[in-house]
Parts: sequence; structure tokens; C-alpha cells
Amino acid sequence: MLRGLDEKGVRACLQSIREQTAAYSEEHPEMPISYAVGYAMAQDFEECTMRDLFRYADKNMYVDKNRAKMEETAQASQESEKQCLEAGMNGHIAKPVKAKELIEIIHGATGTEITE
Repeated sequence: MLRGLDEKGVRACLQSIREQTAAYSEEHPEMPISYAVGYAMAQDFEECTMRDLFRYADKNMYVDKNRAKMEETAQASQESEKQCLEAGMNGHIAKPVKAKELIEIIHGATGTEITE
């Protein structure tokens, strides 16, 4: 627990940990490390118990972890699309597939009009 820090201080501390973890993982690709941190500020909740704070922190940890995963997936998808188009493909679609997007890509690749 980080007593006496405001949210800005907590975020700065977590950013430092994130940077140190990334540096270590880059230096040791054979054994990279990962971490997940969630936090809750007692001042944000009236009359909450430590159990409540841990529950909020745990929830925030999973929200942050999922956000990071989505960012990584989006970046990988963009790189994949670039590679496909450079290789001469007509289009690219990533999971999860959305029906409307799939139909648009198929019609674009075949040169046909979309009819409803």
C-alpha cells in the first residue's frame, strides 16, 4: 500500500514499475516478466472497508489488463493487415469478425455492389 500518495503519485509509481518490467523483459527475452496492478483510492469511496478497497483494486486490475491486451491485439492486427496488403492481398479482416465489415470486404474484393 502506498500511504500518503495521491492518484498522480500512484500512477507515477506504477509507470516506473511498468518501465522497469519492460526493460528487464527486453534484457531477458528468455524469461520475460509481466505484472498486473489494480488500485483503489480510499478517498474515492465513503465508508468503505479494506475488503471493499481490495475488491475495487482487483476489478481495476482486470480492467487495465484487458485494456492492455486489446491495445496489443490492435497493434498486431494493424501490422498483420499491412503485411497482407504488401503481399498483394485485396483486403484483410481480423477477429472478431463483424458481419457488415466482412460483407463490405467481400464486395470490395469482388467488385460487386452491396444489396440489402
